[in-house]
Amino acid sequence: MKEKVKTMVPVTLIGEAKAVTEKLGMLLQTLSEVEIEALPDKLPDHLELNVESLAEVGQGLTVADIKVPEGVAILTDGEQQIVNVGALIVEEKVEEAPAPEEAAPAEEQAPAEGTAKTEEKPAETKPQGK
Repeated sequence: MKEKVKTMVPVTLIGEAKAVTEKLGMLLQTLSEVEIEALPDKLPDHLELNVESLAEVGQGLTVADIKVPEGVAILTDGEQQIVNVGALIVEEKVEEAPAPEEAAPAEEQAPAEGTAKTEEKPAETKPQGK
């Protein structure tokens, strides 16, 4: 009980980022756990990180932003990013606009096939008329 233990603990995000509530971006968690060192009786089940301060796309929080309880040391590099605000994916709608242009040649082919079928039908109709 007097020897420190190293272990991995999950990082729990608290609150809601302003950028997310204002629909400016989405929250991306790139690191879900960190390595810590503490005495067995001081080991936390998880560490909490408040994300409410994230108000703009591109902002993020690192391991150094985690507040640790007394007697706990984080061994993971403090510069490692845990969360960041990414841009919402709106560009796909713009990319989808060319798709109808690609469909135009397919529409041109479809009438040609329909025309061929129309030609076959009168040919079949003539023998029935005799």
